[in-house]
Amino acid sequence: DYSIIADLQNAKAEKADDLRRILADLVGDGSVYSDANASKLEEIVSSAISGFEKLSTVDAVTEAYNAAVEKMNGVLTLADEQKVLEEFRAKSKAELDVYSAKDYSAENWKAVQERIEKACQDIDAAKNTAEVSSILAYAKADIRKIEKKAPFDSTPLLIGAAVFVVAVAV
Repeated sequence: DYSIIADLQNAKAEKADDLRRILADLVGDGSVYSDANASKLEEIVSSAISGFEKLSTVDAVTEAYNAAVEKMNGVLTLADEQKVLEEFRAKSKAELDVYSAKDYSAENWKAVQERIEKACQDIDAAKNTAEVSSILAYAKADIRKIEKKAPFDSTPLLIGAAVFVVAVAV
């Protein structure tokens, strides 16, 4: 039926135009999305539009359009990315706040503190979560290499106390 085919072609064209308009509005002057996320948006639109050609009903085109818009809404803006990065930085620094002076000699504790301080500075300067993860992993690995104090062994004290008790008793 010609009208069904015409309606389908019109729906495909309208939804493709709508997606292109949305993309243009979102990407705009390049100040809202990073280049990588602008590329993701472009890929979503391109994929959806090329997918329209395989669809055989107006409802299917509408569903595919809605799915594309939903995917686009899930792409982070620069502000969203910055918020995620700040939260990740704070979480990563907290992971470095687990070391204790009681576990190290004074000299080694100083080395641990220096490594933590350097890692925190590097984390603050990191441009993305991948850099933060890498800095954190290297800092933890470096700290693991710093010798800890031997765990306290109370056995000699117990033996000494037992000898004392026996000696006093005799």
